Amino acid sequence: MVRYRRRHPELSGRRVAPVRTGAIPCALFREACRMNAAPARSIRLLMFGWEYPPDITGGLGMACRGMTRGLAQVGGIEVALALPRVSGNEDTRDIRLIAPPPEAVLRAIRIARRPEAYARGSAMEWVRHYDRLAAHVVESAGEFDLIHAHDWLTAPAAMTARALSGKPLLLHIHSTEHDRAGSGADPAILAMEKEAMDAADMIVAVSETTRRQIISRFGQPAAKVHVVHNGIDAQESRVRQAPRQSTVSFVGRVTYQKGPLLFIEAAAKALERRHDLRFVMAGDGDLLKAAKSLAKAKGLAGRIDFPGFLGKDDLGYLLERSSVVVMPSRAEPFGLVALEAIEAGVPVIVAAHAGVAELLKHVVKVDPEDTVALATAMVEVCADEAYADRLRTGSQAEIATMTWASCADRLKSLYRTFLNPKTHEMRSKELIDA
Repeated sequence: MVRYRRRHPELSGRRVAPVRTGAIPCALFREACRMNAAPARSIRLLMFGWEYPPDITGGLGMACRGMTRGLAQVGGIEVALALPRVSGNEDTRDIRLIAPPPEAVLRAIRIARRPEAYARGSAMEWVRHYDRLAAHVVESAGEFDLIHAHDWLTAPAAMTARALSGKPLLLHIHSTEHDRAGSGADPAILAMEKEAMDAADMIVAVSETTRRQIISRFGQPAAKVHVVHNGIDAQESRVRQAPRQSTVSFVGRVTYQKGPLLFIEAAAKALERRHDLRFVMAGDGDLLKAAKSLAKAKGLAGRIDFPGFLGKDDLGYLLERSSVVVMPSRAEPFGLVALEAIEAGVPVIVAAHAGVAELLKHVVKVDPEDTVALATAMVEVCADEAYADRLRTGSQAEIATMTWASCADRLKSLYRTFLNPKTHEMRSKELIDA
């Protein structure tokens, strides 16, 4: 708390309400679900997001929008969503948007005007900017019961809001610095993730893989960490014919985590075996220049396109023309792109360790470091339409129940569990007995 009082003078002299902390055992979760069967008033949720459609740079904004839509569908949750910056184009049908005050908007404009505004090195400045908005967010939110924050980007602001309000904090981990950067992980970000996880009253991971990492790498109690898989708002399954030309697509950030150079290596090997293949690398990131150089060196010039980041409509256009989508991620806590591709009727090749691989049987699972196996998978899916069709129809059946509403229903149960006084009485007795 001392560090927060130094960083935030508004905390000085204020008594902060105690927050119940600790993990919620599974038995207590089941008991709370039973007790929560009776009708209850809506839960008032203060959510700290990072970005929100239609203006996004990655999957975090899409996941945040999916959750808020799902929460609106299941009902009983009122969501006030804070963002560090707004465009005015945000879809606010399912949320009450908390925008920064005018002076903060001017500060954000000064940050955004810098050439590296969205580069990795400047992310910390945006995080500090968001943290300075925490008092404004708490005041603007009014009455709320629970704080829900997403990843390290929102963690300092959420921790400050917790200190100001005395409300419990749920930290939702979509990826860690180890996932994003591997051996090049930023120590400052790792420390921030650790501090946020320690401070959180409950942690939600997007997959079992991520949960295990949170427990082993960050030393969190197993009972404190719960898994809630992401979802998709699946439309009616699309029946489509194979594209006239075999196109192998990569969709995602062109960064170390997503394995773009592994894709290029495998593409070159696949082209040696099947000369009619074309490739697309859709996305932007710090390895884009290296990916283009490697593609040229591997003889892919004229066989691969780099369209950059694609919005919703352009992404739909690409998926309609793709024979297969490949996700060779070195680390993939979940993998929303896989669900988007399947919903569009496209077979998917994923890293065997990807979070989404926990849920899907009808995808091709490979070790992305084995570029020969990755190339073989590309060729086989493109060459065998019957095989591709089995993957397509099977995976579409699997995602039919993987909706954002089901994700939200699980979150709602966790919210009610944590806020139920009887749950805390049971937990306190268990801690005393222990």
